[in-house]
Order: sequence, then C-alpha cells, then structure tokens
Amino acid sequence: MTLEEMQSLPKEEQKALFEEIDKKRSMAKTVNYSALYKVGAKTLSASLNCSQKVAQGILDSYWQRNWSVKSFAESCTTKHCNTKKWVFNPLSKFWYTLRNDKDIFSVVNNLLVTISLTYGY
Repeated sequence: MTLEEMQSLPKEEQKALFEEIDKKRSMAKTVNYSALYKVGAKTLSASLNCSQKVAQGILDSYWQRNWSVKSFAESCTTKHCNTKKWVFNPLSKFWYTLRNDKDIFSVVNNLLVTISLTYGY
C-alpha cells in the first residue's frame, strides 16, 4: 500500500493501520537488538509472547538475512591482555575492552556510528 492509498483511507482505518505498523516495528526492534546480543529462543519467546518454536524460526530467519553481522564480528581483530579481552576498531584505530565475545559487533558498530556522527564520516 502506498502512502497516498493510506491517506485516502478513513481516519479510523488509518489509525488502526498505523497502530498495527507500530506494533510490528516494536517487535522487529526487539528481535534485532535481542539477536545482536545472542538471545536464545526461550528468552525471545517470552519477550514476544510467542512459542519457542516461533521464536527460533524468527531467529533463524534473522540470521539467514543478516549473516554479514556475524561475518563482520568474526573478522574483527581481538587480543587478550592483562586478563581482559580487547577488540580493535578499524576506523578509530583504538582497542576497546570486551566483556563477552557476543559484544564484538555492538562495541565496534556503536563506536563507528559515534565517530561517524561526530566527525562526519
């Protein structure tokens, strides 16, 4: 449905449609953030109020579509130093501490976004 078609609907139908879109967007954000932090199907099913089987299907579909996130995280350089694990940010050229391997993408990505917004890259 195009924006023009949505605008031609009666106000009540527009409101219902936007509420449905907002609900789906909220669920998609939950899946995205949860998957990035390696959530399991059991936890995701509780968050989405669905069965574990449905949650596992959602996670499988998410990773099938977003395989590059894992690929990027696996390509990042890490090292151990003084009992801590560190990840190298290729843009800033700094090393950042990691609490867990599942945080590699998040640490590097958040810093890349911050640098990009700050310096206009």
